[in-house]
Amino acid sequence: MGRETSARQIQARALGWKEIKEFIESAGEGIRADRERALLCVAYETLARRGELVALEVGDIEFWPNGTGQALVRRGKTDAEGQGRVAYLSRETVRWLKVWLEHAEIEEGAVFRRLIGSDQIGGPLNPGSIARQFSSGWRGGSGCRRGSWRR
Repeated sequence: MGRETSARQIQARALGWKEIKEFIESAGEGIRADRERALLCVAYETLARRGELVALEVGDIEFWPNGTGQALVRRGKTDAEGQGRVAYLSRETVRWLKVWLEHAEIEEGAVFRRLIGSDQIGGPLNPGSIARQFSSGWRGGSGCRRGSWRR
């Protein structure tokens, strides 16, 4: 069955690097801000869906001597064969990712984890919590596109 109305859905405004820089500068201090910076940068550069972001493990990240790196985005919604794909990580993204991993003392397992209270590290993030992280913390605009925060 088709829709009864022909109304189009409204596309969220795309985030560009300019908006991401604004977020990075205004995120504040502390471990929560470190995680949100790293999460946004990784999402933007890998174009990963929410489920792919929370599935990212430390072993899937490779840091290179020149300050850049790569992330292996494992099987996702659009990867029926389960081959995964490799995404480049810029110096900026690697910098924030290393800050988060160091401050959270994460050496293995899930990269992005829940925070309990002000500084205790929990288990892996839930895909549904990612959009809330940014909609409550970022005042620069409505919607996130380039990683699309989709499942």
